Amino acid sequence: FFLLLEEQWKEPDFSIKAYCKFLAMSQSQAYRKITSLTGSSFNTFLKEYRLLKSKELMKNQLYSISQITFNS
Repeated sequence: FFLLLEEQWKEPDFSIKAYCKFLAMSQSQAYRKITSLTGSSFNTFLKEYRLLKSKELMKNQLYSISQITFNS
């Protein structure tokens, strides 16, 4: 789960459907698995993950704020 998330977190179309397609599992199975691993829903976890990655990029000053906003 986390490897796929690391690769796809910048993609605006990355969703539970894309995750399910990649892992060949139903959405209900995926929701249960993600909730058990993270303690939150897929969408909530994805938003928090994107914010965390954006924060790291700003902290390391690798990109400007506008670049980070556009890419996440």
